[in-house]
Amino acid sequence: MMDWTGQCQCASCKEAYAKLGSMSAVYLDTVNKVAEIVEKEYPDILVEALAYHAEQLPPDNVKMRDNVIVKYAPIRMSYYYALDEGKHNTEGGLTWLCPPSATQIPQQLKKWTSISKHVYFYYYTLKLPIFHPNPNIRPLSRSFKLMRDAGVEGIFIEDLNLVKQHELNHLRAYLLAELMWDADYDVEKGTEEFCRLYYGPAYKQALQYLDLLHSEDSWDYQEWQGGWGGWKKPEAGSFWDYRRPGGCWDWFNEKPGPSYYKERYIHLTWQWNPPLKEVYFDKAREIFAEALRNVQGNEDLEYRVKVLRLPMYYAALVYLPGDHPVFKEAYEEFLPFMERIIAENPMHEQERGRLMLPGWVKEMAEEKRMTAGKGQD
Repeated sequence: MMDWTGQCQCASCKEAYAKLGSMSAVYLDTVNKVAEIVEKEYPDILVEALAYHAEQLPPDNVKMRDNVIVKYAPIRMSYYYALDEGKHNTEGGLTWLCPPSATQIPQQLKKWTSISKHVYFYYYTLKLPIFHPNPNIRPLSRSFKLMRDAGVEGIFIEDLNLVKQHELNHLRAYLLAELMWDADYDVEKGTEEFCRLYYGPAYKQALQYLDLLHSEDSWDYQEWQGGWGGWKKPEAGSFWDYRRPGGCWDWFNEKPGPSYYKERYIHLTWQWNPPLKEVYFDKAREIFAEALRNVQGNEDLEYRVKVLRLPMYYAALVYLPGDHPVFKEAYEEFLPFMERIIAENPMHEQERGRLMLPGWVKEMAEEKRMTAGKGQD
């Protein structure tokens, strides 16, 4: 079991892959053997297996022992959609990181529950960079119902809480806590309840921003900005040229056909973000201006609204040109506010870099600002 690529390719392992049909079959056959040994001495103990990366695909010829839990972890799923929605989740991956077998979520989940008595779902609410806008609230209700109805017994949720102010963290935690108890929980009602209690007189604007964030009209699905929500285009010159098969295609013995990668760009958990359109920034700026007017004089509520606004400012620094009014506003507001947040969340310098906190953003913003200044000379 490896995080990312690196599965053993020695002659013995290759022979085992061929004999059992896949990497996942070899891994799970081994898990079964371990579980059999454990059961003899500890009959009440369950052994957990992580169905992740190359092992995400359920094997055709291995059935799990009753004392095994399979924790299904589809990290390449698009959490902008529910499990059974969107072409990426239902038919196959739409980026070079995602061969079709990596993201056929409904089919895989059905098969896992047919070959394993105990199935957990490893659900990713994490998005990197952590301050990039992340529209993954709306699918929660449908996805949790689908997991329950499919026979999933437990859910593990991964997020990064090194910075408690990160994108929609408070709302997401509130809703997930309810959904973990009751998959029928009304997410829309809960979202409104949270916003009323947390943002006070600015709750209507908070709801308006969430609508804007989840609107397909806010996102440019045909433009490529580089990995990690980056701002430089790849050397290949175009988004379409850049999308090519990566190492994980070999896990499933798949190759893309000539018509592959002709769909729009999509949201993924790790680093893959469609850019936001200018209309998003213009509308968000108006929404937050009104929200701050409504809570003026209340220091706590002003702070909460400004935290909600941070992802918009982060995205403005990433996607807008240096002479855009929202970029200029973000340049003045985002970095000082982030320094305050970092002071409230002490962390190692390496963690700051991994989470894309201000060093990288500041360097990028300075370059854009200087470029815009030269253009005005």
